[in-house]
Amino acid sequence: MYNNDMIHQYSSKNMKNSAFTLAEVLITLGIIGVVAALTMPALIANHQKEVTVNGLKKAYSQLAQAVQLSEAENGEIEYWDLTLDSDIFIEKYIVPFLKNIGKTSGREINTLINYKYLNGQTITEFSANGTDTSVRKLADGSIIFVDSWAPDDGSYRTIMVDINGYKRPNVLGKDLFSFWINRTNGLSPSGSCTGDACLEPTLHMCNKEADKGGYACARVIIQNGWQITENYPW
Repeated sequence: MYNNDMIHQYSSKNMKNSAFTLAEVLITLGIIGVVAALTMPALIANHQKEVTVNGLKKAYSQLAQAVQLSEAENGEIEYWDLTLDSDIFIEKYIVPFLKNIGKTSGREINTLINYKYLNGQTITEFSANGTDTSVRKLADGSIIFVDSWAPDDGSYRTIMVDINGYKRPNVLGKDLFSFWINRTNGLSPSGSCTGDACLEPTLHMCNKEADKGGYACARVIIQNGWQITENYPW
């Protein structure tokens, strides 16, 4: 039979053998901290990419549905007047077919947001930073823009979407994306490139070294099966 003293001695010895020392605990915590420091940025970036793709997918779906409904009422895009004043254009062809949409102006947006290209320079096109651009806010917080400029031949019209509204980063290719409405392809992501050519450092491409880079980024994401891949200029 064990007496109380024997049990106490046995328990104390067992605890000493199994307990961690302070040094061991600190080393363990240090290792956990290093692993977290190495993995957290990647986890955060992957989460941000997922949120971006989902936001872009939703925006594209809303626009595509609006265009489809508009064609049912206004005829096929082939017969749309793509040279209309931007406010007339958006009110005729887009606004009636989007839910819970509010009006704002390019001038108002400019007081709150300074949109930039992928290389960090301020966007100089008429589109997102244009004071004459027609702008509408959707119920989910996203913002759509219709460029005040259109080619003389009326072949297409540019529509841009800020998928998270006033929130940062407000960068073309990260939360601001560009689409075309044209007579040939209807609604499509901006850019006439395909595949890796869209990532080249040439005008308007999805590349941080490109002049006015970022316009083709929605096209890159969609071409890659709605994914932001490793070679994307994130």
